[in-house]
Amino acid sequence: MQPVAAGDPVQITHDGADNSEPSFSPDGSQVVYRSERDGGGIYVVPALGGEPRQLAAKILFTSNPVWSPDGSTILFVGNNNSSDAQARTWFLTPAAEDRPVEVGTNGIFENTAPFPSQWLKSGQILFAQRKFDAANVFRIGIDAASAKLIRKPERLTFGGGVENAPSVAANGPLALADLTWSFGLWSLPIDTRAARVTGEPVRLSASLTKEVQPTLSEDGRKLAYLTELPGNNTA
Repeated sequence: MQPVAAGDPVQITHDGADNSEPSFSPDGSQVVYRSERDGGGIYVVPALGGEPRQLAAKILFTSNPVWSPDGSTILFVGNNNSSDAQARTWFLTPAAEDRPVEVGTNGIFENTAPFPSQWLKSGQILFAQRKFDAANVFRIGIDAASAKLIRKPERLTFGGGVENAPSVAANGPLALADLTWSFGLWSLPIDTRAARVTGEPVRLSASLTKEVQPTLSEDGRKLAYLTELPGNNTA
């Protein structure tokens, strides 16, 4: 935690695990975050440091925890289906105890559940969702008492790029990131014995699509990789 006015940053977790995606409770007294500690899960810790407390220990995949406006409930993305790593859905858990409940989406999301960004005082969840080659910002109502979503998502932005990480201020303005990604395949000559680069990087493809995870054949003459085809399909 870094005080805004002055002072040095204060470390509030000390377990040596990968801890990420922190979010302050509405009153600023606690921080919820994702941790890889003890197999992974959602943890809550006092904002000034203290003993972390685990939530949602039984969910296989957790990420992006956000607080309800009154600080009583935490919404996060999880996966309780070990056979499908992409079968993400939303869960609610009381901030005071490990009692996660799956949110009834009723087929509202076309694909896997998106990552929530903010729980608004209006009772709506702000999130970004990708469709084809673009991502836009949406909001959807949630009933925390019944753990169900209300109505269809309402689209708030209409850009053709990747609009992500939305956040709404108390007086209404919406802030977001408009991302431009460039993925390509490159080669870089390296002297492995001397542990140094011996030349300039060279691009191996001229495609404008997403190309990732390259793997060389044993003889170094062929390259296998993943590419994103039109319609958000992978080959």
